[in-house]
Parts: sequence; structure tokens; C-alpha cells
Amino acid sequence: MIILRFGMNGRLATICSKALSVVHPYASMIFANRSQVFHSQAGSHAWDDIESLVRGFPNQRVLLVDASVDHTSIAAMVAHEEFKRKVLKYLNSVGALDRAIGFSSGITCFDATRIRCDAIQMLEYRRQKLAQQESFSSLRCPIYLPNLFTLVGPITYSGQGAAWAQVFKARCEQRHGIVLNEPHTRKAWVSEFSVLRTLLNFLSTDIAVNFVGPLVCGEFTLAGIAAGDENPIPKITYAQGAGKGWLLDDYLPPVMPGSLQSLSDELLRALPSL
Repeated sequence: MIILRFGMNGRLATICSKALSVVHPYASMIFANRSQVFHSQAGSHAWDDIESLVRGFPNQRVLLVDASVDHTSIAAMVAHEEFKRKVLKYLNSVGALDRAIGFSSGITCFDATRIRCDAIQMLEYRRQKLAQQESFSSLRCPIYLPNLFTLVGPITYSGQGAAWAQVFKARCEQRHGIVLNEPHTRKAWVSEFSVLRTLLNFLSTDIAVNFVGPLVCGEFTLAGIAAGDENPIPKITYAQGAGKGWLLDDYLPPVMPGSLQSLSDELLRALPSL
């Protein structure tokens, strides 16, 4: 088994690393970098193209993991996504794929007219994620491609990689008067643990079933995180800012799940261990 990975250190790549270490601890790990070069985990071998990589591992199946995105520029994003789709197309054409793992975005659930016209990068991101979904749907192997909205958990909190994490940290530190943009906008969230659990199920099943569509645990607002009453941590006051996000309204899937989880306990689980 070869595990071909796009993405090494991001939040989703970290979750993938945990799952892969459990299910495929001895598989050959190959990474693709943004320069479109493939290299072994130890860095001792490198391949300039996907054809030579496949020739170097004759008769081995490939588990592809797409957990990367390049937001440095629109051009860089497009080039990186086109490269990944080219690799997928080749592996599919030669029948080398065992399974394919990727992560789409909640942004694909919205019509482009609901995205602010000046949010050029996000409009292009939506186009690329829609192309990713189309590419995955054409594969002849089982696929894992959930639509993720806001990711909540200890990895995101430790890196302060989302607005909710910054607000909750301010609450833990009792910093009053923080400025919140769009504090009452409703947003869907999914726990990092839920992503890990569903991914482990997909990887460990002998006969995998496609896992696609929105993966949602519940909804929240930034105002609720700052001043929610469910949490034992004292609430804080905030001021409403004038900043606007890329979406014109709530960041929710077309249909919310019937059973929603409370965000309060998940926030506490995101805190570093004492």
C-alpha cells in the first residue's frame, strides 16, 4: 500500500495523520509538495511526476489523501488544485487507486450569488472545490469527501485558526470589550473528533462506502461563544464591528441534521490539558 498525501501540517492533514497511523502504520508514505515533486517521508527518494512514482512501486495500490490548499494567491490555488486533479485522473486511468480521501467545503453548498462579489479569492475557492467534487465523483474507487463548515477542536484552538477560537480564548482570559464582526451570523460547525471518527470508519471498513455531503454537528454564533450561559466560564462583553465576511447570510447547509450537539462541551474539550 502506498499512501500519497497532499498536505503535511494543516489541521485536516493532522487529523489524517492520526487516522492513518492507526489503520495503515506500515504503509509507504509519499508526499507531494507545492513544486509538484513527490518525495518519501524520510526525504531519501523523489519523483518528478506521478508516472515515475507509480513505476517505482509496481503492483501496489494507492490511497490518496487530499488535505491541502494553497491560499497564497489565486494563481497558486488554481495551479495546486489542477495538479491534484491531474494526479487523480492518471491514477484512476491506470486503476491504481484503492481509496481517495479529500475534504470539500461548505462553500459549495451556496450559489455564487450569495457570496460577496468582491470576495474574489473565495469565489475562486468555490470553483476549485466544485471541480474537486466532480473529479472525485468520477473515480472508480471508494471516496471520502465531506463538506466541512467550521472546524472545532483542540487543533484549531491551539493554532487560533478560526474566529471562534479567538473569541473563546478571550473569554477564558476574561478580556472584555473585544470587537466581533457579524456576531449574530449563524454558522454550522463540526468537531475535529467527528472528522477523525468518520475517517477511521471509512479507512477501516473492508468494503468502504462513499462518504460525501455536509458533515455537521450543530450551529453557533460568535456572540453565543462570548456570552453563552451554558458554559461554566464567565461570559465577556463585546463590541460589534463593521467588518463583513465573504458570505451575505448565514453559513449553514441547506438542511441541518435533526439532532444538533451543544457547542459548550466541545469548546471545553478544545482547551489544552491542565
